[in-house]
Amino acid sequence: MKRGVKKLTKEVTDSEIESKLVVVDDEPFFFFNKLVKALRVGLNGFIVSPRFPHIVESGSFNSYYQTEGNKETEGIKFLARPDVAKAVFKSQTELVNDIYGLGCILKRRELRGSYFPLDEGSISEILERENRQGGQAFIFVGELERLRKAFWIDNQETGRAYHISIDRCRTEGGVFYELEIEYIDKILDKIKSD
Repeated sequence: MKRGVKKLTKEVTDSEIESKLVVVDDEPFFFFNKLVKALRVGLNGFIVSPRFPHIVESGSFNSYYQTEGNKETEGIKFLARPDVAKAVFKSQTELVNDIYGLGCILKRRELRGSYFPLDEGSISEILERENRQGGQAFIFVGELERLRKAFWIDNQETGRAYHISIDRCRTEGGVFYELEIEYIDKILDKIKSD
């Protein structure tokens, strides 16, 4: 282990807990950069993670498939990059109560597959297998192109780590910007203190 690097542990396995907010600002990346700057010096106990203090940029082309009545897998998202793709299986979404009553924190089971070679038929094979196992057909519901800027923060009091990103999403209906805050893990040396 590298000096100064702390291990993380999953408190909630196979699930994601996140908040997605539409950014209504003429300069969404200006807003994002102000947020990063504020968190670099610390804001209400949160700081940019010293484990990885960088901003990461990425992009993907996402295709979404959905089924009704299947509680085990409500939807499948395929994240495609040049020559490879990954399937992400999501269960039904639960709205989590938050102390501010905002109604924007979501929890759902999420299983991420490994990247596989993206060739003609690979996505169809996964959908056919899931249709056989679940007994219901997955229906294509849409796609979007996502360009993301992201960074990680730590809560110094609880030891929890979060991922913050801003996404430029382009669909057939136009372009929108989304801010996502997702709980990631807990820093291992903070577990005993709670």
